[in-house]
Amino acid sequence: MEKSQNLENSVTCSKTKWYQPTIYRVLALAFSIIFAITINTINYFSQSFQKQHVNAELKKLTFEDKLKEDTYNLVSHVEARIFAIKELRLYQHSPIHTLSQINKRLSFYDHIKLDSITHNNNLITISGNTSNIEQLAAFTKDFEFSQGLFTGVSFSFNSISENEIYFQIKSTYNPPIASAVNNNGSEIQENQTSQPNEIKATVKKSIVPEALRIKLWQKRYEEAQLNLRTLQDFLPENIESSLVFELLTKESKKNQLQLQKFSLNDLVNREHCKEQLATVSIRGNYNNVGKFLESLACSRRILEVNNLEIKKLPNPSKDQTVEATFTLSMFFATKKDVTPLFSISKTEFYKSFDNSVELLEQNNFQESEQNLENSPEEQTQLQEDDPYYNGYTTIKNNPFR
Repeated sequence: MEKSQNLENSVTCSKTKWYQPTIYRVLALAFSIIFAITINTINYFSQSFQKQHVNAELKKLTFEDKLKEDTYNLVSHVEARIFAIKELRLYQHSPIHTLSQINKRLSFYDHIKLDSITHNNNLITISGNTSNIEQLAAFTKDFEFSQGLFTGVSFSFNSISENEIYFQIKSTYNPPIASAVNNNGSEIQENQTSQPNEIKATVKKSIVPEALRIKLWQKRYEEAQLNLRTLQDFLPENIESSLVFELLTKESKKNQLQLQKFSLNDLVNREHCKEQLATVSIRGNYNNVGKFLESLACSRRILEVNNLEIKKLPNPSKDQTVEATFTLSMFFATKKDVTPLFSISKTEFYKSFDNSVELLEQNNFQESEQNLENSPEEQTQLQEDDPYYNGYTTIKNNPFR
């Protein structure tokens, strides 16, 4: 009996010794698992937050970098197109000043009548007749002593009778060049590196909040877009010959002329643009032809008139005394054509922008942001010197009578 009781106590004691450590182990294991899960969860959300923050910063940085890159490319295009336009304007051919100089000399001689005027690469030929040889001599002298406007003057005449003398005067016309820009284009080259809307200042970029800096880049980009649209009126990227035809139709009607012919010819590849040639013929009064040519020279679209020939009509009427035929040049340029004209590196361009935003140190940021939102758009104004002075000079008496 006693042995049985001892055996039972031994078993009970053994069970108790085994059970108590197992409970502790389970609890410790459960606690470790919960602790590990908690730590991993915290690490996961922490890493996720950091990742989102880094991605947001990278996305923000990428947006600003792309905006800067796009702005640089657009401003480069704008500046290069301005250079091309100035160069074309500087050497733009138009016969209106030549005709004005001829008209000034003709106005003193009422016995000089013209049959034709040709203007080809500044080579002038004037053919006509007169009944007064003294006036012919004085008229010719006015060309030879013109202070360099007309050089290489030569003339000939054929006297059919005392009152019927036919003559021809040949000369080279030397058009005045706008004095504000050097013939070698040096001033244009200097202007090439300037930024038209740049704000000058000298402090650090770090003072400008990030959101405002991005707004400034966006404003610069929008300004460049507006400037490019304006410049494309002067020098488009495509030929747009239909718009030129519309202009010819409008101006011929305005000046009471009859548009006889408009025909596209050759396409010429020039260094930084393309030149589409066309043959144009109009009929009407001599002075109105001059005004018509003046309107082409002063149009926003860069047009050039060459190989002009004005002839007296065989059967002139009151409203139609001459026919004028000329070669019209229409210039256009793609982005690829003008890109080589802009030479500022990205580093220089970004530095220029950084200098421009430094003016904000003198102003309140909030006020500056408001100015950015409310500032009116400004169009690029090309400051062009007029090599044709006051345009076409009319003559009182029609020389083609």
